[in-house]
Amino acid sequence: MFRDKAFIRLLVLAVLALITTGTGCGLREPQTGSVSGRVVDTAGNVVAGALVYSIFNEIEKVYTGKDGTFYISELPAGRNRLVIEHTEYDVTEFGCDVSSNKLTDLSIVKIEKAGRQRRITDLKVESVGSTSAVLVWNTYRSVTCFIEYGTGDGYTNTMEETGPAETHRFTISGLEPETLYHARVRFNEDDATPRISIDMPFKTGVGATPEAPPAVRVRALEAYGTVTIEWDGSISASAAGYRVRRREKGGEWLVLTSETLSGDIRSFTDLGANGGGFYEYAVSAVSEFGAASTWTSSERVFMPGFINHDLSITASDSPMVLVSDLIVGVGANLYVEPGVEFRVADKDAFGLGEDRDRVEILVNGRAVILGKSGVPVRFTPLNGAGVRDHWAGIRFRKGGSGISEVGFVEMFGCAGPAVLVDRIEANVHDLTVKYSVGGYRIEGVRIVPTLSDCSFSDIASAAVEVIGCRRFDMKRISIDRARVGCSFAKDNQEDRITMRECRIEAFEIGVLANFARSVIANSLILVPYGTGVRFTDTRVTDNFLDHCTIDADVAVAIASGQPRIESNILCNTSEKGTYGISYEDTANPLTGYFGYNDVHGFETGYHNCIEGLGAQDMKPDFVGGNPYDYHLMPASPLKLLDINGLELGRYGQSFR
Repeated sequence: MFRDKAFIRLLVLAVLALITTGTGCGLREPQTGSVSGRVVDTAGNVVAGALVYSIFNEIEKVYTGKDGTFYISELPAGRNRLVIEHTEYDVTEFGCDVSSNKLTDLSIVKIEKAGRQRRITDLKVESVGSTSAVLVWNTYRSVTCFIEYGTGDGYTNTMEETGPAETHRFTISGLEPETLYHARVRFNEDDATPRISIDMPFKTGVGATPEAPPAVRVRALEAYGTVTIEWDGSISASAAGYRVRRREKGGEWLVLTSETLSGDIRSFTDLGANGGGFYEYAVSAVSEFGAASTWTSSERVFMPGFINHDLSITASDSPMVLVSDLIVGVGANLYVEPGVEFRVADKDAFGLGEDRDRVEILVNGRAVILGKSGVPVRFTPLNGAGVRDHWAGIRFRKGGSGISEVGFVEMFGCAGPAVLVDRIEANVHDLTVKYSVGGYRIEGVRIVPTLSDCSFSDIASAAVEVIGCRRFDMKRISIDRARVGCSFAKDNQEDRITMRECRIEAFEIGVLANFARSVIANSLILVPYGTGVRFTDTRVTDNFLDHCTIDADVAVAIASGQPRIESNILCNTSEKGTYGISYEDTANPLTGYFGYNDVHGFETGYHNCIEGLGAQDMKPDFVGGNPYDYHLMPASPLKLLDINGLELGRYGQSFR
């Protein structure tokens, strides 16, 4: 008795273990769905005992019930192909879409009786080549069939037989080598009822001509004159090697590999690239019998460095990537057209030029970098936002030929001046420089260079520096947030500087002036916590500060000399200024006076100097607002108090 109880307990445990093994933990695998339906014949009779399964999950097979219904619980989500088999019926295959975690109800599925009612039989692939396949099949009567085939679940191509037959043989040509295809046969009955065969998959063989490499890439440039490319290998088994060719902009293709490279090589280095050249590379796969694929091309790459020929860069070449210097040789010309964008790296990859660490454009010949209004030439950082000393800017050096020009150009982040003109003629206008150590510097020029319609913003040193130039004209310049707005230094008593219609906003000094002869007129200079204009040396009397508005802690400071200061508005709008005009050379007392100026808002209006005829101490009636407008109000008395009885300050009329 006890033995029987123990046996029963063991039997129960074994059954429970079997149930647990069969059912699992009850968790359904993700991304699966279920399918149900009812199988009937063409007469509408239910078909019981038919085997139903998916070719994508042949493990789970079910039989139709007495009412012809079936249910498959675990099929992969997506496109499926179901097969229905029964001894008395034709094998039927059809596609269906299965939704994840949902039941797909196929409703009624019709199959046909076997035997004499079978329409298309014995479909098989007789032979397969690299670009063709031969299908054979039989039909129950003489008909003309359509052959449908494609590379996916769909049959995207259709071909028709030339005539009717019962025994059929058809060649599908124009196929891709080493590719999986699906094919089926179809014809229509006289009553338009379609008859479709089962699906017949096949894969084409290895082709005589290999597939081209999928992609060709240019590696980052690391050395001057050297370009390394790499490519993805051909997917064809027949690919035994590779060939490489190169084309320069506007030229013909040149094969670089005299011998076919080994099939396991995936890179090639070209040692013959010239500075200023645009290059494109292409790679072809080659079989062991010499059959070559089509060429796969790389993106175009520009080789910076030494330019000893005329080079034109157009908007179609943009963006231009500069990983090293552009060095324009003597006698060479560089032309940059509107719309070009230079993307500048933060390190000189080749270590060329004057600054071995930073990229620069060094002009020993001639350069015309000229955009136009609305379509500037732009310099931007290659990586990230760029820093204040990201690159070294444009440098025109002595020895060049012809007149260079920079206009409608936007620059950023230069370690020194963004544009340096050194003892050579260069016309600079419509230049915009932001977030840089320096802005514009010119030195040692004896002709009459001009700087006009330029903008400098967020400059860590001087926005404009003029050193030792015999003549220099500066007009319509806007300077914002610079440590020093403009710095002028003479090296000859005949040097002459003019500055007109400028707006300067600086932190320390608006204009630092070591002048021989000069005119500063119709300009607005704002230095709330510093000095507006500082004359360091103006011992020649032909220096004028005329019709300017200066808002500063110290409006004008004179270290030596006696400039003529008249018809200006010198103020501190917060009325907490220190000096209006301060004369510092006490060893050489002034012999004249400063008249026809409105000096207001300072603790001391005239320090170590004397006001002259027409001097005013009147709060200026500025329009104000935000941004602050330094125009005088229409009714302001200062509109009639300059030396000619006209308007004082920036917006008055200067005749200097």
